[in-house]
Amino acid sequence: MKETYLSANIETAYIKAWYDEATKRLLCDKYILAWIIISVIDEYKDCSVQYVRGCLIEGDVRTMSETVNPNEVMPAIKGLNTEIQINSEGRTTFDIYFNVIRPNPKENSHIYCDLEIQNDYYPGYDYVTRGVYNCARILSSQYNTEFAGSHYEKLKKAYSIWVCTDPPDKHKNSISVVSLQKNDKVSSVDRDKEKYDLINVISICLGGPEYANYDNKIIRLLDVLLRSKMTPEEKKKILEEEYEIPMSENIETEVNNMCSYIDTVYNEAMRIGNEQGEKRGEESMAMLGRQLLEENRIDELMKSYDNVEYRNKLMDQYGIK
Repeated sequence: MKETYLSANIETAYIKAWYDEATKRLLCDKYILAWIIISVIDEYKDCSVQYVRGCLIEGDVRTMSETVNPNEVMPAIKGLNTEIQINSEGRTTFDIYFNVIRPNPKENSHIYCDLEIQNDYYPGYDYVTRGVYNCARILSSQYNTEFAGSHYEKLKKAYSIWVCTDPPDKHKNSISVVSLQKNDKVSSVDRDKEKYDLINVISICLGGPEYANYDNKIIRLLDVLLRSKMTPEEKKKILEEEYEIPMSENIETEVNNMCSYIDTVYNEAMRIGNEQGEKRGEESMAMLGRQLLEENRIDELMKSYDNVEYRNKLMDQYGIK
């Protein structure tokens, strides 16, 4: 029976949701999380992965959806509810939300972290602006928990970290930080940075070995985990030898699952691309699908099915008639 346009889109959406959940589950591993923390959060740049993993990450990290495979349990990390509900402000949902204790704090203190996986670089809003919003919600949610009354000095710092798996070429293999800065207009004003440095949005854009900066440790680690078509054995070898991540049962299972998910996404996207190309009488659609898959541009391939203008733009880019 011929696949209808609607059924193809439903299947495509299912594959994307499947991959999204697999990514969140893998990034919840304490070793992976610790590597991200020491790589992009300045407070932890001199800490070891083992110290952050064993002493600083609090409790169990929760993902937005924990029902994909409820029989598997990630390593114990204390975490927070992934939803913030404030009267009159509505509800905000995070992919992964957790606390990290500050190393060598002046007093017992911690940082709130929101980790987002962004597979679609252009989802209809600017993800950096969304990151600022997420940080603002994290700050406002601390009222009557971290502080009460007018004791704003007790606010804890918020980070929103975005892992972008399919950015445009100009942003591939890059890491950038957006934060609050002091700018003196007249004379020099002495301010304690800790009093205003409360919002930080960090983007980690992956790209693959064909782009510059691939030797950056966290970019390579995340690319190997989330994008590369390496075999499970190749990935495990890199994790153990380059990142000193032991292959526990949990992480080995998740690496195997991710490899299976990536293979499924590639195979299904190729099949759908070929079938839709045939259905529409467009050999060019199949050609475009093969080209995008070779470059790991899966989300752009999915988007091209629905958006004719975007599909034509991609075809022009590759010289496909």
